[in-house]
Amino acid sequence: MKVYLSENGLGLASVLILILLFYFFTEDTILAYASFLLASIFLLVLLFAYNTWRKKSVCKTKVKERVWVWEHATLSITVEGKNIYAVEGIPKWIKNTKLEFTKDATVIRGETYFPHYGEFILEQLTVLRRSPLGLFTFKEKVAVEVMYNVLPETFYWLLEALNILRATGVSYLGAGTRPSSLTGDLYYETREYVYGDPIRNIDWKATARHRKLMVKLFEEETSKSFMLLYDLRAPNPYVSDELASALLSSVISSTRNNLNLTLFDLPESKSYLSVNAYQALALAVKKVFELEIVDPSEFYEYVEPLTKEEVESLLHAFTMDIVERKDKPIILEEDNILISTLLYDVSNLVSLAELAMKNKKTLNVVTPSKPWVGVEDLEEAYRLYLTYNNVKQKLESMKVNIFPWSYLRIRKEKVYEVKSLQQY
Repeated sequence: MKVYLSENGLGLASVLILILLFYFFTEDTILAYASFLLASIFLLVLLFAYNTWRKKSVCKTKVKERVWVWEHATLSITVEGKNIYAVEGIPKWIKNTKLEFTKDATVIRGETYFPHYGEFILEQLTVLRRSPLGLFTFKEKVAVEVMYNVLPETFYWLLEALNILRATGVSYLGAGTRPSSLTGDLYYETREYVYGDPIRNIDWKATARHRKLMVKLFEEETSKSFMLLYDLRAPNPYVSDELASALLSSVISSTRNNLNLTLFDLPESKSYLSVNAYQALALAVKKVFELEIVDPSEFYEYVEPLTKEEVESLLHAFTMDIVERKDKPIILEEDNILISTLLYDVSNLVSLAELAMKNKKTLNVVTPSKPWVGVEDLEEAYRLYLTYNNVKQKLESMKVNIFPWSYLRIRKEKVYEVKSLQQY
């Protein structure tokens, strides 16, 4: 048991010491009675408080949840105990805290703000209890059971990507061909079947109506294209999570807007040719799986009835005919997106910005919000902070647009409905 004198207690103790000093010099009986009275008050208050403090405070709140990294869960923790006036040990990931004190309990309310994915556990709080007259403070440790399993954002975008690929091409698994709906063709007209027309283009409704085989004709769609360059290197998995999310989200957006992409792997100086949005999505999923951000044993609980083998087959069906090419130099499109931490191959990044500026091309860069997050070595974290800001300022001076992923994530949440875990 740790008992401390409060400010009131220290003040009264100081008065008692002064009275005792005066008594020793003057031997005044009034001072003796006064010192005895004050000492008695101290002792009685301490005994009464001890009797109250023998009943330990207890927290009956139990929280065990699985949430997305961007979610702000409302949290309420109730600690039962008499005369609690303060609480210590509230972790930084619980913000906007409000404490409500009553005679017999304290309620801690707040919201969770997770800096990255992982397990966030609160096992213990320290409560401060006040004695009568506020003379003594008792510090007591209280066991708490609060645990959040915070899923990486990559998890969400992988689920979105696989749902799109599965809905588009799952019936073609093992067929060795890509679905015709992914060729980027637009419906033109319906005419009578001619020998040699693809069976998959038969218009069954028109056939029933005309009582003869009819097929749909398509014309090649012309759609906007852009280049997506990426460098997924990161100092730790937490930063990788934002890079992977930015990559998957960008490609998913291209499928929803029916855009063509040129993918370019910066560290390998490798581009992928003849890639439509769905092929790019499958390729991005494969790249993200290689980062090992998501635990496969946990991931496949959410993609049933697809097994691990079926997922691999699905990705293979979309990527089997993608052509790889070593590209030097880079030929930029009109619109270009770069996903990078800005921490690696800085000279190449500056050269890329010069190329865009020289050719009057648009270059937008998506970066992790804080590429130094999760770096435990403070000196290393500060070095990354300086590097990031210096490179960012240099690129911005070269007319490059820099977007932190946290900013784009907020905008996307306004456009796309973010599904809860219960929907999977």
